[in-house]
Amino acid sequence: MVVSEAVALGRLALVLPQRADRVLTLAERGELTMATPTLSAQVRKLERSVSRLTLVVVFAALIVAGAVLTASSAVVGSIVMTLSLLPLAMALVSALGSGR
Repeated sequence: MVVSEAVALGRLALVLPQRADRVLTLAERGELTMATPTLSAQVRKLERSVSRLTLVVVFAALIVAGAVLTASSAVVGSIVMTLSLLPLAMALVSALGSGR
């Protein structure tokens, strides 16, 4: 058992400089990559949240614009307020589609 561990350690000692050299060469070339699946999933989730937030801000802006326009033209104000439902619906579909 001790002998097998010593042999494994000896093999590692022989291979380790080559591995380190490969890693350093990749780093120098700018080709060193690392897999970060958890981080990638969190970034995708954040991107979806920002997209939904953007749609909600557009919805709010159209509602306010429609309310302001209603004072001068009820028809135009109503059209703008009705159009505000589109980004709201898109945000809701996105939120329901992602399970949140």
